Amino acid sequence: MRGTWVVIGVAVAALIGGLALWTPSAAPQVIALDPNGFRATYLIPAEGAQPQVHLIVTSGEMDNQGTEGIPHFVEHLAWLNSVGAAQSWQDRHTNAFTSQTQTEYLVAASDPFMAVSTLAPVLAPLPAVTDFMRSERNVILREYDFRLVENPMADILQTSDGQLYQNDPRRRSVMGAKADIANFSLDEARAWHQSTHRRDNAIWVFYGPITAANAESYVWQAFPTLQSPSAPPMTPRGFVQGPAETIVNRVDDSRFGQDFLNYRKTVMLGQDLDYVSQIAQISLLYDILDSTLQGGYAKPLRFARKTAQSYNFYLTNLSTRDIEFGFIDARPDAGVSLDQLQTAIQAAVQEVARDGIPVNNFDRIKSRWLKRLDAANPPEETLGLSLEAIRLGHPPVVFDDFMRSARAVTSDDLNQLVKALAGPGRNVVDVVTTQKEN
Repeated sequence: MRGTWVVIGVAVAALIGGLALWTPSAAPQVIALDPNGFRATYLIPAEGAQPQVHLIVTSGEMDNQGTEGIPHFVEHLAWLNSVGAAQSWQDRHTNAFTSQTQTEYLVAASDPFMAVSTLAPVLAPLPAVTDFMRSERNVILREYDFRLVENPMADILQTSDGQLYQNDPRRRSVMGAKADIANFSLDEARAWHQSTHRRDNAIWVFYGPITAANAESYVWQAFPTLQSPSAPPMTPRGFVQGPAETIVNRVDDSRFGQDFLNYRKTVMLGQDLDYVSQIAQISLLYDILDSTLQGGYAKPLRFARKTAQSYNFYLTNLSTRDIEFGFIDARPDAGVSLDQLQTAIQAAVQEVARDGIPVNNFDRIKSRWLKRLDAANPPEETLGLSLEAIRLGHPPVVFDDFMRSARAVTSDDLNQLVKALAGPGRNVVDVVTTQKEN
């Protein structure tokens, strides 16, 4: 199944899960292999796991200077160019995603060499213009309708992306405009594919019960021509903050069953954080801010004052210096207007920053958080953390290193972050009603 990878914010805590008891690993959990001309090749050994092979092109929509949506169109064409040549599709799972920062192709199969062989044609030149290339524009139009037209929340969030990321190329739409999709240029798609789908712009990630020698052999067999590494080191993705201001969008849409608002904000930290330390801090901070204890947002919004009936809170890093957070689908309690709810959300953010996170609540939630991490599966979590790190231009993250940073997080660290969240930033608020206001 192909899909557009649209992420408005995923708390790093969502990466944490699993069953096996964690203990420090005797062997490294990420092995750097011979790149053979690729930007990098990594192996994450995982005994007993379903083998996965990821081929990541480190360019996405934010790198595109042309028509919005062309990288996503190329993902479809390259994937079909690869999958269309495959004969057997038993015992495998395939997927492809385009995001603002990269394009990822995945095959999970019992035979990793078959997975590599399936993925290799993704980097081959696109064929001459064919009927399927033209018809794929219609497939994307149907995908556009499904993801945006038939999902009004996604449509609203895509609009607010453009306003929230005003000065940053993340403002670009991965899907593109509907009027453009039907006329996507095959020449433009071929040019984008040629400039980005290259060895020195691609990363392999192997996961599962695979040896380093075998993983290297699979790549060499699929790409027998020797190429010297020519790619520069990965460069962390930056973020360009727009001016600190609040933009309010008032939307009337009868497709929703209840009035609600989305409150989204980006802020710049006082200084860059070490990436692993940052994701550990954000993961714990998410648990605290989403809690009902003093120091969390639920207490002033839902329990102490009963202003919000419900909301979905998120917190994510855009770079090592920039954070985005927000309240999605926030619904007011009885007798509370949407404008009053917006004011209450802003007040809650300020209140938590002013009062700080009580030490006893910090200790309580951190202890519970660490127990959950201790029950995680290191290879599985290393895969999730590493894919997220690569998305932002960082090298893979070993779960053991994440755990060391997790144990080192202090209440002072998090109080600095909540003060930053309450400081100057760029706000976009969607006030959504089911009928026009008088």
